[in-house]
Amino acid sequence: MTRRQERSRSPLRRKSSRITKLQELTLDAVGARFVGPPAQASEVAAAGTGGDATPSASGSSRTSGASVSFGEQPHVGADRGRGGGDGGGGRGARVRFPSVSFAEPSEARGASGGDDDEADGGRRGRGRGRARGRSTLRGKSIARGLSPASEAATEVSEYEELPLEEELMRTAEELARRGSGILAADETAAVLGKRLAAVGLDNTVETRRAYREMLYSAPDIERYASGVIMYAETVHQATASGVSFVEMLAARGILVGVKLDRGLHPFGNGEMITEGIDGLDGRAAAAHAAGIRFAKWRALFVISFAKGTPSALAVEENANAMAKFAACCQQRRLMPLLEPEIYIAGTHGLDDAAAVAEEVLSVLFRALARHGVLLEGALLKVQMVLPGMDSPDFRTTTSEQIARATLRTLRRVVPPAVPGIVFLSGGQSEVEATANLHAINVAAEAASHEAGTPAAPWPLSFAFGRVLQASALALWAADPTDGGGAAAAMVAALLCANADAARGRYVGPHPSKCARAIVEAHAESRAVAVEHELTPRSTSCSRTPSRSRSRPRSSPTPALARQLPHSTGADVA
Repeated sequence: MTRRQERSRSPLRRKSSRITKLQELTLDAVGARFVGPPAQASEVAAAGTGGDATPSASGSSRTSGASVSFGEQPHVGADRGRGGGDGGGGRGARVRFPSVSFAEPSEARGASGGDDDEADGGRRGRGRGRARGRSTLRGKSIARGLSPASEAATEVSEYEELPLEEELMRTAEELARRGSGILAADETAAVLGKRLAAVGLDNTVETRRAYREMLYSAPDIERYASGVIMYAETVHQATASGVSFVEMLAARGILVGVKLDRGLHPFGNGEMITEGIDGLDGRAAAAHAAGIRFAKWRALFVISFAKGTPSALAVEENANAMAKFAACCQQRRLMPLLEPEIYIAGTHGLDDAAAVAEEVLSVLFRALARHGVLLEGALLKVQMVLPGMDSPDFRTTTSEQIARATLRTLRRVVPPAVPGIVFLSGGQSEVEATANLHAINVAAEAASHEAGTPAAPWPLSFAFGRVLQASALALWAADPTDGGGAAAAMVAALLCANADAARGRYVGPHPSKCARAIVEAHAESRAVAVEHELTPRSTSCSRTPSRSRSRPRSSPTPALARQLPHSTGADVA
């Protein structure tokens, strides 16, 4: 029996036909009339800049010609001001994927121009034929981590040859790789602007671009980060040398995702609803054509005893929206990353948080089943089970208690079919998030040994944002021109520490407490680099290759080795 015959007779293949039918019904519900196989990048690009894909008489897709909004609306209420609007002003930035143009909403409507109006047309062609050829090649090459030039002779990529379910499952497995995590760098321009202002930097397009270049180019992060979540603005940006961020990360073996929801909006009684179903199919198709491999959707649930929240209606509505998002993304070959966040603000205790988390996750997985979502091709991003920040137990609850409550909750409601679970860090300090992640994995390993079976059938890792960036941003603010310096070393050290915690192997002290050692180590490595450049070349006929001048800091330095015993100098330099 051939492999193709075996595949056609497999339970997954029989199940996939049922999933496809259910997803078709879901796509109809979200306004996506395209129910055939996902369009190729060239078909999406054929209409130039445009909006939602609709089927033609021949079965190929075309675009409606309308601009699709890819940004977020301003966040209000419990989200504490996170949200849309760009510090640069202007009439709205244009986020350009290779084949589809997305309109980024801006709060400042009165001014014209602004930083976000900076055109990148010199690097990316606007013409139909030019966009069509480039987007097709780009979509194929990024999937294999190659440059468009090196992929020019290849007609189809490895991932385009895969069946839909197999591609989704492979993406999920790569992201959930044990001992690695996700760098969440999808802060809106407004949120990142507040952080930049706190360290004395201006919130401009170039500042945000340079800062994220520092994050993405940190040394050896591919060893600890399996994926990066980008903000829409960042997808079309490039390094100072002109290399696309998406291509740069793909070449390092790091999968790129993007946030596709439109943000949180009031639902009444202090609750929030996530919007963004309208036009989702077009945004998802364009994201995949741009080389994006997964997409995130975030919902927020506020616990309030006085108001009786979260209400059953809010939980059900958010779960249905998340399930529609997941089904639509999977139809467009994007792996969905689902984030039902239990808001940490409030007076609730640890048991209250566990009960709410159980209910929310139970409703979510029922909705995913109704919409035919392939669980093996999706990941879950959740808050650890924590007491509210205003609870008297917030500072007294130990990491071991948090670990036991989190594991008990997840084991009760999360199916083993889910390939992995990543935790967000909301409300925790850098040290607390790492310590709690370590405790969860230690508890899972201990319970597995005791029971003789895996206590956690999924890898338990991280998708942290602020706790992977705060210390690095402070160092970068001191010298923004030193893109590969101490700040980048701090990013690598923080990722390494949390990757160790995801294996239950973390040993302190925490890198955020060792900033001085990292700065000293970087200064020491720069001195070595300067000395290496000034050293005359040997006239020996020896064939032994000389050490590259671009990586003199890979050897451990005494200052860093003393402060970071959990990691070698090569990991963080």
